[in-house]
Amino acid sequence: MDKKEALKRAKNFADDLDGIIGQLPMERVVAKHVQFFLDLRNDGVTWPQIAEFMQGIGIRRKDGKPVPPEQ
Repeated sequence: MDKKEALKRAKNFADDLDGIIGQLPMERVVAKHVQFFLDLRNDGVTWPQIAEFMQGIGIRRKDGKPVPPEQ
């Protein structure tokens, strides 16, 4: 996957986090997009890099804090 595709898929993830009355549970949206994360990992991307990438496009936990790699 190239960076453009990763950014597109990350933005789809971010869009799916936005529920009708607020942010949906992160785990539910991760489950929907699990293939995206598996593809990144198969391309050699580490969990800390994934977390940093997601933070870079504005994805945060419901409480507004950055998503830690272990989540």
